[in-house]
This record gives sequence, C-alpha cells and structure tokens, in this order.
Amino acid sequence: KSRAVDDEKWNVRSTAIEQLGQQFKEDPDTVKILKSRAVDDEKWNVRSTAIEQLGQQFKEDPDTVKILKSRAVDDEDNDVRSTAIVQLVQEFKEDPDTVKILKSRAVDDENEYARSTAIVQLVQEFKEDPETVKILKSRAVDDEGYRVRRTAILILREEFANNSEVQEFLDNL
Repeated sequence: KSRAVDDEKWNVRSTAIEQLGQQFKEDPDTVKILKSRAVDDEKWNVRSTAIEQLGQQFKEDPDTVKILKSRAVDDEDNDVRSTAIVQLVQEFKEDPDTVKILKSRAVDDENEYARSTAIVQLVQEFKEDPETVKILKSRAVDDEGYRVRRTAILILREEFANNSEVQEFLDNL
C-alpha cells in the first residue's frame, strides 16, 4: 500500500496501484488509494493506471463514475483524459453523460490524441447517434490536428461505407 502512495519512483507507484486493483479489491483501503492517486498523483502515468483500475475493478463505487467524468474533462494530461474516456465508454456507456462527454472531447479537447480517442470511442459505442456522423464530418474537415482529420476520414470510409451521403462527402474532400 505504501508503495502505491509514497514511493519516489512513479513506475513503482503505478505497478503497486495496478496490483492493488487486481489482487486486493476486497481490501477497503484499495479503493481509497485508487481514488486519491487518480486525482492527486503528480505523474500522469500513475493517475492513468489508477483510473483504469477504478473503472475495471470498482465500477459499483458511486465515486468511480464521478472521477472518470472529471478526469476525462479536467485532467491536465491528454493520456489521462484519454484513459478516462475509454473507461467511461467501457464501463458506463449507459450513463447519459458519457455520450455528452465524448462529443465534447471529440471537438473541444485541446489535444489531438484525446480528440482522436473520443471519436473512435464515439463510433464504437454510439455509431447510430445522429450527431456522430456530423461530428466525424466536421473533424475530417475542420480539425487542426492531422491525426484527428485522418482518423475521422478513415472511420467515415470504413464504418459508413454503405451510407451514400457519407461516401459523397468523402468523394468531395
């Protein structure tokens, strides 16, 4: 437990957090440690691991979804935001805020990696949402990040191959 919180090496803290989540789920201190490390650790790697373990091992804890939502939007690091986005979709896709957060992050996140993650997750779980194609089209044309434009175009081409309106849009790019 002390290694997860106090070790000076981030990789030791990260490994300890992963092991706590996977091997000591029944220990009441585990969820407390994961929650604090998900929000308060100085290293993005540790926060990301804690978020992953919270989502995978403590879905039933009422604070987990709150932490994931907060980290998906407010964490200073794009990798942490991306991890939180993935965990929200994997574990809380039924929560109405999940799709709202995905749509917001797909357009408004400051980092192209996080925006790409959001559009991939949006299509994987919310392909039928009427706004999904609109967001993909806008990202294919208007996104400042090459990765996001490329990802949006590839997704439109592959996932909407039978949609003539989408294919016409792609032909006119």
